[in-house]
Amino acid sequence: MSFLRNIFFLILITFLFTSCYQDPKYPSVPLISFQDIKSSAGDIADTVRITIQIQDREGDLGLTSFEDAPKFQTIDADGNRNPFYHNFFIQTFRQTQDNFTLVDFPDGQELHGRFPRFLAEPGKNTMEITLTYEFLVYFVFGSPVEKGDTLRFNVQISDRSLNLSNMITTESIVLGK
Repeated sequence: MSFLRNIFFLILITFLFTSCYQDPKYPSVPLISFQDIKSSAGDIADTVRITIQIQDREGDLGLTSFEDAPKFQTIDADGNRNPFYHNFFIQTFRQTQDNFTLVDFPDGQELHGRFPRFLAEPGKNTMEITLTYEFLVYFVFGSPVEKGDTLRFNVQISDRSLNLSNMITTESIVLGK
């Protein structure tokens, strides 16, 4: 009899612990927050690493390098560049006097890119991850930025459903330092 009572209590305790757990109430649109920015100086370019925190209800984040569904192809159905070929979007701002102005990179030199596919834990769709995105900022070969420029970045991501996150602004870095 005590064996059955122990089993009953074990099941009851398991039920109580699992029924109290709820998935976090993340938004359907990805929500990002700035964590860190670091740069490493190079001869012709600096390596920049931006770290963000991402929360997403569906956990539909990231793209593989060979993703070829129409909504992720380089050219959209109208023959235009598809902005959702990338899922990590960067706007670069250079400090001029006391304010920051948008840097206009020529086609093909934008800093946008793809971050890899993330899979939610089994049985859960919600996802909270920390992502570090690394890229090069060239300051030679006709680049619109130069060594010594103070830059900061606006960052936005999209999920696989093409929902755009909020936009965050990083702290400033100085190229070449």
